[in-house]
Formats: sequence, structure tokens, C-alpha cells
Amino acid sequence: PTPSYNYAVYFTGVCLGVMSGVWRCPHHHGAEAASIILARRQQGVVLFLGRRFGLGMLVVLGLRFLSKELAKLVVPAVFKALG
Repeated sequence: PTPSYNYAVYFTGVCLGVMSGVWRCPHHHGAEAASIILARRQQGVVLFLGRRFGLGMLVVLGLRFLSKELAKLVVPAVFKALG
């Protein structure tokens, strides 16, 4: 696998860990946030985690695309400036 693949896997794992921690410990959050999380729990674990994972993947893939495009613009300019 490529190095960028490893970072994407690590980031996805961290996101899943954070989301499962929030899922398991809503009493550590504010009352409003806890009520929202508990309401989402009522919908089922698969639906709740599926939405979070889907949104997380969209964010990761979007940021990955944007960072590649930004690198395509910045790296040549830096090399040109350095000579």
C-alpha cells in the first residue's frame, strides 16, 4: 500500500474510535448534546454508526482531494522559487 493509504486508514480508525467513545459516554457531554446522542441511539446502532462513518468518509475523501490539488499548485511554485 501507498503511504497515503496508511494515513487514511489511521485517520478512519481514529474517527471511529472517537465516535464510539462519544456513543458509549454521553454523560460526559453537555445535557443538550447527550439528549441528541441518546435520541440517535434510539434509531439503532447500525444506522447511527453508518451515518457517522459515511459522513467521515466523505470528509476524509474531500480533504484528501483538496490537499492533492493544493499540493499540485504549491509544490511547483516552491521548487521554482528555490531555483
